[in-house]
Amino acid sequence: MTSSGTCNAGIDALGRIPWGSHFCNFYQSAEDLAECVVPFFRQGLIDNEMCFWITSEPLNAREARRRLLAQQPDLSEREAAGQIQIVDFADWYLSSNGSITARALNASMERLEAALERGFSGVRMSGNSFWLERKYWALFSDYESRIHAALRNSRIVVLCSYSLERCTARDVLEIVKHHDFALSREPHGWQRMKDVTP
Repeated sequence: MTSSGTCNAGIDALGRIPWGSHFCNFYQSAEDLAECVVPFFRQGLIDNEMCFWITSEPLNAREARRRLLAQQPDLSEREAAGQIQIVDFADWYLSSNGSITARALNASMERLEAALERGFSGVRMSGNSFWLERKYWALFSDYESRIHAALRNSRIVVLCSYSLERCTARDVLEIVKHHDFALSREPHGWQRMKDVTP
């Protein structure tokens, strides 16, 4: 499946971004996280995209839904129509034995195919890595690398969120390597940090 063109990220610092973008943000608080991810999903809902928000502390599924509902009053109707799902990280990333599985990557592409068949414009996803224990970092880095390659030329955009409190300097470098660009929260708002040279 190939695609070209752009979609509206819903984030002022970005504007329109290419389909297939896989980017990340680094946050310090629940407010930072919500300030970036809520507009990202609100724009996806407005633009007839299927949305998947994979949550973890500091915004669990219930709190994430509450914050999005404050900006998108018809959220319940959109959930009922299957346009958006807000799920806990364990239901998305972890198998029953507590390990990261390839199922998460496969599910992303399957949902894209289903979304296009149902007439949605594309898919947007976001996952928060706060849950990630140190023992999973190597596996998760491999997952990020594989999803980065899989998204190319597809009508999907993915925003991965990382808590600065849980990342070392080496982690930040590894994370940025597996994304097209990164956002950081500056005093004046979100700012695009870097682009990967092709």
